[in-house]
Amino acid sequence: MTETWNEYSRKPLHSAVLFLVLLVISSPVFGGQEQQAVLDSLWIRASSGELKYRDLVEPSKKALAEMSEQSIPYLVGKLDTRSAREMHTLVDIFKRIGPTAVGALVEALSSDNHDVVRLACRCLGPIEDERATPPLLNLFFEEDFRVRSEAVKAVGEIGDTIATEEVIQMLSDSTETVRKSASVALGKIGDRKAIKPLVTALGDEHFSVRYTAVNSLGSLSPEANEELLRELENLLQKKHSERLTEEESLRLCFVTQGLGEIKEKKAVGLLQEMLQVDDDWACRAFAAEALSQIGEISALSSLRQAKQSEENPFALTKIEIAIEKLEKE
Repeated sequence: MTETWNEYSRKPLHSAVLFLVLLVISSPVFGGQEQQAVLDSLWIRASSGELKYRDLVEPSKKALAEMSEQSIPYLVGKLDTRSAREMHTLVDIFKRIGPTAVGALVEALSSDNHDVVRLACRCLGPIEDERATPPLLNLFFEEDFRVRSEAVKAVGEIGDTIATEEVIQMLSDSTETVRKSASVALGKIGDRKAIKPLVTALGDEHFSVRYTAVNSLGSLSPEANEELLRELENLLQKKHSERLTEEESLRLCFVTQGLGEIKEKKAVGLLQEMLQVDDDWACRAFAAEALSQIGEISALSSLRQAKQSEENPFALTKIEIAIEKLEKE
């Protein structure tokens, strides 16, 4: 399709506008008020959702990132925003600026305004600069759980293994939001020391923590495989001799799910056994789903046999789905 004159003319216009802005901002005769006006103008366009500014959003973000010496103090002053769009814009621009912004953002972590602190954490994470790790770790002791959660997320994004032990401790936080953030962060950091704590987190009372622990263990595969297998064996052995606690029962289900997601073929025999003898319908359902994820065709006979005796509707549905999936492979 042929471009209209307006569409065509905007392309060189963007470059020219950015060049002029950078030229004027760097000029020694350019006053503070004029500089503020240009920064305000760029910010309005960079963070705007209005249609008329659509084509100026990216060039304005780029301009603010490139004039970092002038824009960083200005952007730090915007960290108290409550606007989701402006928050996203700040995270994006600071990521573009990169390590140059770390010092100012770390200084913002000491603000008395928790909204500022939380957004500073969100901005520091994507920059992935390990200099930010120690001040972020200090926030793990903050009373506001939202601050703790954002600090843990940021440490996870940075991926500094020096923080592994501290993040593991946050799996025991009193608030599930923080525990979930810790679970996700450990997967991103990728330190195998987190495997056992993440397996334990599979018994967390909150679903979001259990679910993210499964995902993080998957990212730590194959190192996590043997630990999950050992945990499954231990829980099944204990279940045969005594009653599992509620936490252990939950962990058994999610250990089973984790083995399915990492497609651990060594677990097939135990999963087939669970289908036949386990008295918990939830465990049978998780075992069926795991077998379908692993994709072991030899499990079809066990699944078909389990279908004949299954009385729980949910478990029966999972068994039928598993059979259908394996029959197609």
